[in-house]
Amino acid sequence: MVLEALTLSSTEKHAIKADSVTVDSVTLDLTSEAKDGINATTAVTIKNATVNITATDDGIQVEDETDVNSGDLTITDSTVTINATDKGITVTDELTVEGNSKVTVVAGDEGLEGRYINLTGGTVDITAGDDGINATEWTTKDSADTSSLTNSTSDFGK
Repeated sequence: MVLEALTLSSTEKHAIKADSVTVDSVTLDLTSEAKDGINATTAVTIKNATVNITATDDGIQVEDETDVNSGDLTITDSTVTINATDKGITVTDELTVEGNSKVTVVAGDEGLEGRYINLTGGTVDITAGDDGINATEWTTKDSADTSSLTNSTSDFGK
């Protein structure tokens, strides 16, 4: 059996909670009325997929408090749409958007947050109540279309 689409909803916890999550070639619709859409410890990989998240807390949170080099999110050739009351995407290490991806985030706090933010392809559209992009160490913006950002692209380093 090949899974083409999955819809998950939670009224008390995260829609998905795991050590790591891989979403490959599927449509995923997630709703969490209490917590995060996806909450993982070490890594989330989204490839060739469509992911729609509505969350009362963070859209996607990848947080490993025991390993500074863990807590990564990679989005490749995918469409990700997030509407979150708190942070759109927050990771403890690297957030990468690459290939022909389209990422749309509406967040009450940070749009994209991580130690490293790598926008190497695709289109990113962020509406955030606080920082659109919050990278604590480094941000690259090689060939990603960041023209929809409210702040100037010069606001993040290369």
